[in-house]
Amino acid sequence: GKRNAPGIFNLAFRDKFFWDGGVIHVDFIAVNAIEATFEMDNDVSVVLERLRADAGYREQFSAVFGGDTINSGRLLHALSQYLVSLVSANSPYDQYRYANGTLSDAQLRGLSLFEEHCSSCHSGPLFTNQGFANNGLDSSFVRDEGRAIITERTDDQGKFLIPSLRNVAVTAPYMHDGRLATLEEVMDHYAQGVMPSATLAPALQQGPQPGLALSAAGRSGLVAFLESLAGTDFVEGPK
Repeated sequence: GKRNAPGIFNLAFRDKFFWDGGVIHVDFIAVNAIEATFEMDNDVSVVLERLRADAGYREQFSAVFGGDTINSGRLLHALSQYLVSLVSANSPYDQYRYANGTLSDAQLRGLSLFEEHCSSCHSGPLFTNQGFANNGLDSSFVRDEGRAIITERTDDQGKFLIPSLRNVAVTAPYMHDGRLATLEEVMDHYAQGVMPSATLAPALQQGPQPGLALSAAGRSGLVAFLESLAGTDFVEGPK
């Protein structure tokens, strides 16, 4: 495919999924993976036949749904209920916020810069406002129009769903197409690599040049802060 696989945590609190927001209910996430030619390249009907032929799955469906009928609704609901159980909300930052832990000096400097430059898009406890934005990766969008594929609006070209920054330190690569390998590269992009275009996010057009005014020390501090958003108990937990 041409897009980077998104994280699957905290989906219970979101109302749009995938980079273009083309799915608006968690029950239908799995259909895309099952049937996309560049992912599983399968058909739900084939998956159901395989499940029905397995005695272990028949027993599990019976235990959960009160009958061994295996249909698409039950399959997708079972998958979505697992997905919504994946909640990540206990990072070092959360411990600091609730006065149960501390952040380093570098992380605190990064937090200050984050609140100044990044929090309008990456806001709230999910660290995303759940909107769509063009963050200046390209100046034309022939390869992937993003949100415009769904809305067919020219003013949505190059806009993608603003991702949550929780666990961002452990979910490389970055951006909708995975073109950036490290958080340091992400910082470099925002400091000196933002490309101008008609739909570029207003937050990246504050000065004479597009992008954010970030020094090398500022970029380092931001990376340190972002590392504090990784929920180690979630990443290393039994699920």
